[in-house]
Amino acid sequence: MDMIVLNTEKRLCTCCMEEHEVKTVQMKVQMTFKNRKVDYEAIYTYCDVADELYMDERQMEENHIRIKFAYDREDSCLTSTDIC
Repeated sequence: MDMIVLNTEKRLCTCCMEEHEVKTVQMKVQMTFKNRKVDYEAIYTYCDVADELYMDERQMEENHIRIKFAYDREDSCLTSTDIC
């Protein structure tokens, strides 16, 4: 599992319910969106103690935007950053 660590913060981990350094990571994943497999860079929170990836509500929203953006890119449609 190739993860890029974006941020590390000591706080209560909602995965294992212990206080420790929790990492915000980015990794390439493949999901099915509109009946098509799409590769995109997803953001997760990673718990070293439980060796688990999980998302908070903000990350879920961000990942939804990222997968739609990747879908549009692969479909050769204009994306919001292409429109000035």
